[in-house]
Amino acid sequence: MDRSTSADKLRSEEERFERDRFLASRAKLLAQIRNLGADSVGSDDLKYQVFHLKEENNKMVDKHMENMNIIRHSHRVDPRSRLPVELFTEIIAEATKDPRWSLRGCTDRILPLTLVSRHWQSAILSASHLWSTIVLDKNVSELQRKLIVVLHLSGSTPIALHIHCSFALWEDVEPLLQPQRARITSLTLWRSSLSPFDTPILPVILQRLGCLPQLESFQCDLWHVERVDDPIVSAVNSFLLKHPHIKRVSGIWLTRDILDSSVTRGLRSCQTALEPHSILQDLEMAPNLEEMKFKPDMWLWLLGDPYHKEPMTTYIPKSPLKWR
Repeated sequence: MDRSTSADKLRSEEERFERDRFLASRAKLLAQIRNLGADSVGSDDLKYQVFHLKEENNKMVDKHMENMNIIRHSHRVDPRSRLPVELFTEIIAEATKDPRWSLRGCTDRILPLTLVSRHWQSAILSASHLWSTIVLDKNVSELQRKLIVVLHLSGSTPIALHIHCSFALWEDVEPLLQPQRARITSLTLWRSSLSPFDTPILPVILQRLGCLPQLESFQCDLWHVERVDDPIVSAVNSFLLKHPHIKRVSGIWLTRDILDSSVTRGLRSCQTALEPHSILQDLEMAPNLEEMKFKPDMWLWLLGDPYHKEPMTTYIPKSPLKWR
């Protein structure tokens, strides 16, 4: 007999015992109410006793329903005992997504689940991939302490780092992250949260991060930058040139300097502000490119042209390109 069958049998026995006890007690109470009701005509004292017995009956019914719920829930099978640990932790990762950025494994949502039971705690704390997404958010309380916990529980798992905090907070947590730089495979920088529109601090952060040997994905909230000679663009370009194996770049329009470099050989997805016809020769240097977005015409965007509001996406076929 497996665990679930045994639990079902035990629950049925307890439910039957509780039901029999309730029915026997209630039968006695209802008999008293009927007897007193027949004799209570013209007697206020007997009517008062009947009223209180009816109240006691209502409380007895409520208590019985509460007991039945306790019995049913106490023997409910823990999904952790039914599911493989890999599937269980995947469900936890999906269930704890941060609703603001749809990031899996939100620390503030995962930590309370470790209190469900010892089995849940053991499975969650030992699943290093659940702790591999690090969000430096200015709205998270006790960020430094939680970061220490996450870095420890993630073990040697690759890290996806999302920076959504002020520069002052970044300086506080940077010493904790520096020893883990080799584990960072994904980096996201959001300009809107790095103190009010203070984009000059972005180059400082990128400079301090230096070379991330395992970096594969880079996202930077710089769609607003129009000038190619903007110092922010220069700083991002310098950062990208240190990572020739990067595969995905989004949030910034790639310039000619990047497209002419060895970075393009590993790219699979990117955006560019250059005209489509001007980069045809560059595609030969990007054998792994699968997707490229071209910047929309800003004049048409301002005029509200519905066909040019979003970046135009071109999906590159995986077969070798042939130009005629």
